[in-house]
Amino acid sequence: MRQIALAVSRREDTGKSAARKLRRRGFIPAVIYGTRPQAENLAVAVSDLQKVLAQVTGSVAFLSLEVEGESAPRMAMLQEVQLDQIGRRYLHVDFLEIHPEKELTVEVPLELEGEAAGVKAGGMLNQLAYTLTVRGLVADIPDTIVVDVSGLEVGDTLTASQVPLPEKVEPAWDEDFPVATCLKPMAAEVAEEEEGEEAEGEAGEEAAAGEAADKAEEPGE
Repeated sequence: MRQIALAVSRREDTGKSAARKLRRRGFIPAVIYGTRPQAENLAVAVSDLQKVLAQVTGSVAFLSLEVEGESAPRMAMLQEVQLDQIGRRYLHVDFLEIHPEKELTVEVPLELEGEAAGVKAGGMLNQLAYTLTVRGLVADIPDTIVVDVSGLEVGDTLTASQVPLPEKVEPAWDEDFPVATCLKPMAAEVAEEEEGEEAEGEAGEEAAAGEAADKAEEPGE
């Protein structure tokens, strides 16, 4: 999965007063935790954070954190971004540091590719899932899972077990979970419903006629 670069600096001062001073300079306080004994206090420029958020397409964002004073970047996940009550001002950011050799379970966006054969025949493609949960190393997890649905006929359902995944990436979902289905044309569904209603009506009329005939044959008391 793609990692977005983000530069951060260390901060020594904590508390509300220090946070206000940071924000006046165009920064916000941040914290990183996950692989080390204690959480570390950081600061990130609001403008840099906004650039990162503009590149995030799914529900998970993996980062390459360039910490001031460190020679190698750290792998991290954007865990939480806190906003004020109006939702216009950034207040705080939490980063979760990730070990590159530790497997993660994350949701990945799902895209359907191609035109289903059933759609060409007049049916309608209905996408039931827009993300799938997978497990693997960050380097192996794809940014997007693409599924070819061109072989779906009317009435077919594509399940999670039929979704192709890259090597070293495992599914973490129910294999029978439906991902997409090709529905019958609306006109055909309406016609089937009308035929069913007519059949039920005819059966009811026949039953009523039969009951009336039986009563007519019954001897009087």
